Amino acid sequence: SDHIYDKVVASRAVEFVNNEGDCYASDSAPIPYRLMAEPIISFADKVDGVLVIANFLSSKPFSNSDKNLITVMARKAAKIIQGSYDGITGLLNRVSFEHLVGHSLDDIRTNGGQHCLLHINIDKLHRINETIGHDAGDMIIRTFASNLVEELRDTDAIARIGGDEFGILIHSCSDTKGKAIAEKLARKLGAVQIDRDGESLGTTVSIGVVGMTETARNGEQLMKRAVTACEVGKEAGGNSVQLYEVEDARLMEREKNMWMVGTVHAALREDRFALYSQPILPLKQTGRAHVEILLRMLDDDKVISPNAFLPASERYQMMIEIDRWVVQNSLLQIAEYLDTEPDVKPVFGINLSGQSFCTAEFLDFTLEALQASRVPSELICFEITETAAVSNLVSAQGFINAIRREGCEFALDDFGAGLSSFGYLKSFDVQYLKIDGALVRDIETDKVNAAMVESVNQIGHIMGLKTIAEFVETPQARTMLGKMGVDYIQGYLIGKPIPLRELLDDMNARPALTAL
Repeated sequence: SDHIYDKVVASRAVEFVNNEGDCYASDSAPIPYRLMAEPIISFADKVDGVLVIANFLSSKPFSNSDKNLITVMARKAAKIIQGSYDGITGLLNRVSFEHLVGHSLDDIRTNGGQHCLLHINIDKLHRINETIGHDAGDMIIRTFASNLVEELRDTDAIARIGGDEFGILIHSCSDTKGKAIAEKLARKLGAVQIDRDGESLGTTVSIGVVGMTETARNGEQLMKRAVTACEVGKEAGGNSVQLYEVEDARLMEREKNMWMVGTVHAALREDRFALYSQPILPLKQTGRAHVEILLRMLDDDKVISPNAFLPASERYQMMIEIDRWVVQNSLLQIAEYLDTEPDVKPVFGINLSGQSFCTAEFLDFTLEALQASRVPSELICFEITETAAVSNLVSAQGFINAIRREGCEFALDDFGAGLSSFGYLKSFDVQYLKIDGALVRDIETDKVNAAMVESVNQIGHIMGLKTIAEFVETPQARTMLGKMGVDYIQGYLIGKPIPLRELLDDMNARPALTAL
């Protein structure tokens, strides 16, 4: 008869051999058993294997209950495969690879030796996906996977650990030898060309290499170090192999950023951010007080400044998630404050990053949040930096115009820190110009800075904008700014950052604090 494996693959259903007592032959030899086989179907409706149950001919024939049992067992086997392997390449998936790295590290600690870990990232695969299609990208992924299997030993482990990422564990290998292997792999993969509809496709890879020794803290640390090395190579232009070395300052800075990214993710998940605030007061009695809302991260008993976590958050595209938290929680606290019917109703400044106002999704979120909050729109002033606005000119214009139609105001922050082109001011429908604190801080002693502050203030007024001087720390600076005609000041002279609720309670209890 046909081999039972072939029968099951062909029928994709339960098959029996000898179930009625007939002793069929297979490969010219009799089969002294009853056989029942069920296909294991996991990825893409593909038969990945066959589950076979054998019983003696002297036993009872397989029943419907036995058939149901093997079907259940085959489905469980399929789930195990799906949970351990990648559907596109058939390689190990990330979860399985992480377990393997951890076990290998334990083995080194017990038996000694050294292994090597590689992190491979396909350069610019997203461009192929976007311009040609994901089918083309999948072809490259499968071809690269096949090449890796051909080049490496059976004892080495290969996994697809991300959309465009592979992980490799090379056993009994030093980091220097691992780097040499990585360089060979990079040349091999970089030479691969795939024909798709008459078009030749190819790309390069960046590879991070890290030696696995018993001194490593855990497998997660090793994998992060391999990623760090890979990303440093990609920043240099890609098509590179980078060995992780503790003495490399670039790697140390990147590793610090990656650690901070994990900390920020945890803070978002555990709601460990806090809103602080700083008053912005008018130099004339006619102006309304403002409050700039600031962000802090809480870690144990420490309050962490944004200077510590925002650079990493920007690098790793986390600012949209952070800005959503800030907008939502700012509006919530402002609404709660207004519900008390306070005497003092300042304008609240909410900072936004360039990453956020570049997306239509964030604009929709902001509009919905404003409408749901019941906070009067004239009490909200969004702040965006000059550099971010100019770098994303069209997106910034669209975002500002849409929010302005709701009645909110805008301030261009840190003016003077970036391109400082007054011509760009005409492109944005903003109401306030915040003069960069680096120019304001030393105006008492630096004539050039004083002249620049005065020029920014004059141009702002000509264009109908109110001006705000940041980093005002001395009475002398306040006096000079008043003589220049600056409208508002902000800085330690009038108040250090404190929790938002605390500042609002203080301003409402003592209205005299809202004017100089």
